[in-house]
Amino acid sequence: MCAGRFAALVMAGTCLTPVVAVQSVFAQTAQPASTTGSAGVRDLSIAAQPLTSALIAFSRQTRIEIFADQVLVAGRNSSAVSGAMAPSAALSRLLSGSGLSYRFTGANSVTILRSGANAEHLTPSDGVLLDPIDVSGGGVSSADKPYETPGSVSHVSREQLDRLPPTSAGDVFINTPGVISAGSHVGTSVNPNIRGLQGMGRVATMIDGARQTTSSYRGYIGNRDETYVDPDLIGGVDISKGPSEGVGIGGIGGSVNFRTLEAGDIVKDGKTFGTRLKGSVGTNAVAERAPSFVSGGSNSAADSRPSFFNGDNYSGSAAVAAIKENYEFIVAYSKHVQGNYFAGTKVPAGITFKPTTNANALVGPGQEVFNTSENTDSFLAKGKVKWGDGQSLELGYLSYNSRYGELDELSYQFALNSGILAYGQFPLSETHVDTYTAKYKYEPSDNPYVKLRANLWFSDVASERHGLLPGPSGISTLGGDVGNTSVFATPFGQFSWDNGVEFTREHATAEQFASAITGSQGWETYGPSGVRLMTGTFSNASLKPTNWLTLSTGLRYDHYSSEGEGYLTKFPERSGGRVSPNAGIVIAPIEGLQFYGQYKEGYRPPSLRRSHWHYQGLLWNNPESAAGDRQELRRRHKHSAQQFLPDRRQASRQAVLL
Repeated sequence: MCAGRFAALVMAGTCLTPVVAVQSVFAQTAQPASTTGSAGVRDLSIAAQPLTSALIAFSRQTRIEIFADQVLVAGRNSSAVSGAMAPSAALSRLLSGSGLSYRFTGANSVTILRSGANAEHLTPSDGVLLDPIDVSGGGVSSADKPYETPGSVSHVSREQLDRLPPTSAGDVFINTPGVISAGSHVGTSVNPNIRGLQGMGRVATMIDGARQTTSSYRGYIGNRDETYVDPDLIGGVDISKGPSEGVGIGGIGGSVNFRTLEAGDIVKDGKTFGTRLKGSVGTNAVAERAPSFVSGGSNSAADSRPSFFNGDNYSGSAAVAAIKENYEFIVAYSKHVQGNYFAGTKVPAGITFKPTTNANALVGPGQEVFNTSENTDSFLAKGKVKWGDGQSLELGYLSYNSRYGELDELSYQFALNSGILAYGQFPLSETHVDTYTAKYKYEPSDNPYVKLRANLWFSDVASERHGLLPGPSGISTLGGDVGNTSVFATPFGQFSWDNGVEFTREHATAEQFASAITGSQGWETYGPSGVRLMTGTFSNASLKPTNWLTLSTGLRYDHYSSEGEGYLTKFPERSGGRVSPNAGIVIAPIEGLQFYGQYKEGYRPPSLRRSHWHYQGLLWNNPESAAGDRQELRRRHKHSAQQFLPDRRQASRQAVLL
């Protein structure tokens, strides 16, 4: 690369090595731009976009090799080019306003220069071999990250979702190894399970980086973490398994980030505007009836099974997006309507149905499966502005509204095993979620020490569940993080240093009332009531002494504090913290082959449901305080079906060699 930073942007996206690029630059005698390489009119269509990707598009459409200084073109934007014109005229228009010019160094090769510079003044002795520009225009693609990243990560692309459209949000994990959504069809929420770890914040689940931390109590089944997102508005899913080294406090099992649609998901390459319309209709569903119960679990609704399309099962979405030189935006709306579905009629051997004695199934062949309906509306709006040298700000809003049936595990258990309760249609549950995000980046092209990111987000979840454990609850979560990555050239190799801080503040509210069931116990809550503040700071460093070896190490410190509200102030405030180390090694003997080993520790603070929640005298907090408190807890435990254990520290260690 010339002057230390030259690389090739080669036609059709094929990358030449830096040595070839340097030889090509100096093997030709510079010619005036007006004559060399300008012959022949081409029909071109190149949208206004980052200059790097615009030059790649120009190279592909004209079959002309482009040689550019990586620092020179990074962070700049191009003007739009459209119509039939000579390549020289098109390149002049493409670079207008960028402060750059060009020189044809051959019939089919061009060097990009700063205005006023001269390619003839560059000599081969100025060449220093560095890494070439990534000609994909966007670094490693999300789909390639699982193969390029030395760690256990997965990515679900929009293309994969379109290939096998999910019937519920949890179906997005259907082809992801080691990841499922527990109880994927009990309602409209997602409860990720990574390698057997789920619930109580063990998996940090986010939408565009904003965490949803709500949960519900499911009786003897336990608790269910719940995240609400419309699958039609998902642009991709990024999954990291194991404790987090960076942002992701508390997620000892891993993290799942649902990225919603962006303008680039809708606008095609070379265009500035795009739309997407989707729709579907289905059979085998019927609008839910009024709440009713059938004695003994028998379901006589089989006769009401629809024979064809009846309007009770359909979905549709619309999205509009634009990408301009300095800004982009997207607006999208989605609607899902699905009635209760009907069970199949092909029964495997060994399955018996209620009211048969010792039955192991509740819903008979061809019968209506109550509490499986959904009516969901979602709205998304995102806008991004870019200015200066590598600065951008993105603002987003996501609204989710759903009225749906829930498969209440506790009622099914009672109806099937004890006959105490009847099986039937409960009133529909309702959930409303508002999510706000703000993301700022500053990545100047000429400063390797600054790659700044700052994020702020807020999510507000309000739910009212119906079933055997009904009740309203809500949680609002505010969070953010700031981080920076610096790269240094040292005598020992390239040294990268990433530092950051993050915080998450949860405020949970739930109705608190006197209980007729517990008598002298006096009160209960539908969900946790209180505030939990989690903070974290992390520092990670990596050294690449050779092209085939990378060494890394890091530390993070996490701290939490929580306190109750209302009745729950009787339980003491809690706090704690922990330092978690990590280390890794990557060996890449040849291109395309990578061996790595990792060691990680993680810390999961107790959730508000563990520390500040009370249910009927059956479930009690363990404040882990003085001996008198412990004696009181032992006395209470004699009358309890379940008791929470101390959970100040939970560490997860991971050692992987692939």
